[in-house]
Amino acid sequence: MKEFWNERFSSEEYVYGTSPEVRLKDFIDRSTPGLVLFPGEGEGRNAVYAAKKGWTVKAIDQSKEACKKANLLARNKGVAIDYAVADILTFDYKPGSFDFIALVFFHLPEELRKKIHQHLISLLKPGGRIFIVGFSQEQLQYNSGGPRQIEMLYSEELLKNDFRDLKLIKCKTLLDELDEGPGHSGQASIIEFEAVKM
Repeated sequence: MKEFWNERFSSEEYVYGTSPEVRLKDFIDRSTPGLVLFPGEGEGRNAVYAAKKGWTVKAIDQSKEACKKANLLARNKGVAIDYAVADILTFDYKPGSFDFIALVFFHLPEELRKKIHQHLISLLKPGGRIFIVGFSQEQLQYNSGGPRQIEMLYSEELLKNDFRDLKLIKCKTLLDELDEGPGHSGQASIIEFEAVKM
């Protein structure tokens, strides 16, 4: 999987664009800045936007090519992000330290997804929020991006179950028109999820 993403991110072009995901942008714009983690952050568009808005940003991905492009984007925008090329399950993040964790189109095989979601809960401080935007299982009807394996896509029930120990704020499925570089373009079925650790 690491090799797949290194190859995908090896071009000069930003595969998913350089602007933040619109729902995440709205969340960042209406929230008080704190310490945020972006797992599977890719080329950095969301982490860089959060840094511009005053957040202290940590990002992690297994792709060194993604990290290079994210740091370049950060420099071009005049901000700094702390970007690790590592496995999030073994990286030395302190439990209970993050105000906010954002997963943006971060799709995983079922068993790995469950492990990472539980790990992310442990990294949130009390009152910390998790925010997810990703493709729903209905995305298989569309050709606008995302995995083609249903087990790697989200459903509302799946997310509610993975984060059942948190207080649910939002969980909805919607149709949207994506315009996020060549990797995400066209009509798509999206899930937006938000929950808080009590």
